[in-house]
Amino acid sequence: MDIVSLSWAKEKRRAEVVLRPGYVRLLVDRLHRIDADGEGRMLRAVLGPSTWRRSYADRYVEIRSEAVEGERFHIPFLAMAHNALSVILRVRTLAEEARDAAKLQGDPNVVAALERVTKWDVDTLADDGDRFRRIYKKVGSQPPIFTSPPPPDQQLAIVVQPRADFARHVATVIAFMGKALPMRQGVYIDHEAEPAELPPMLAVLGNKLPGQPVAATLKTPVGANWAALRAAGLSRVYVPLEACREDDIVEARLDGVAVSLLAPAPETLDDADALAVRVNLLPLEGADTVYIMEPTPYPFDAERRLVLRRAFHHLRTALRFAPNPAGPIVTHYPLLQSVY
Repeated sequence: MDIVSLSWAKEKRRAEVVLRPGYVRLLVDRLHRIDADGEGRMLRAVLGPSTWRRSYADRYVEIRSEAVEGERFHIPFLAMAHNALSVILRVRTLAEEARDAAKLQGDPNVVAALERVTKWDVDTLADDGDRFRRIYKKVGSQPPIFTSPPPPDQQLAIVVQPRADFARHVATVIAFMGKALPMRQGVYIDHEAEPAELPPMLAVLGNKLPGQPVAATLKTPVGANWAALRAAGLSRVYVPLEACREDDIVEARLDGVAVSLLAPAPETLDDADALAVRVNLLPLEGADTVYIMEPTPYPFDAERRLVLRRAFHHLRTALRFAPNPAGPIVTHYPLLQSVY
């Protein structure tokens, strides 16, 4: 990782550029932050009090902060590219100013990284979003691309979907990532799979993306040959609570496959108690995760958000696991904020 300091006379700006393989971050005046992939495509922008996230499908989510009775909420609002035009222009302006300062300092690596950011505008980003949507088939109508957004711990993964010609699909995804590929960590199969569907896909991934750990969501873990799946590269499975059994978790862990449990958000304190009773029966450990799925549609009503937050806190106190790293991580799965 390289960290380079910049400054320029206009508005007496000071900036810091962080370069990692497949990724660039620009921090300006400790107030603005731009995260872009190795191709220069904006992933996230913090512009003063506003935070924006952009998906590869060219969808934008603005995250607004709001306090309700002492609780802080980060509320997602969906926007199309034309609504985010001012954000795109601001990102380009800051990147251009930083690039020009890097030219004066004679830092070619920073100049090249920021040049890739400045080449994108609202039209080229929209075209790239169209390209992305041609690569990934639509699954239902909501969300528009994926079965569900990749889990929070798979946001940096390379997402793939089942295809008749799966090897060609994976090659197309790799080409789309381009210079962003080194930033990606692991592979996530976007499909609620049966265990028997995984081996052919794992074989292709082992050939196209050797050494990358693979994660997948299972409809049910029943019948899984965990040892064979682990040997083929599977490292983690996501399993709905209703399909999860104690024996499956024990067998998966013995063969080196971690388990992430997907549970519905409790609506009341009684719901939280009932959910805790079910989850407490499962032999979850430090490598495992309990994801509490954010309800859809998003609860924009402030009072309902507060009720859900209190139910979540109550659930965490009712779970009888040791704190992580001995026990599992228990956290939210924020569906609307999880953009890819």
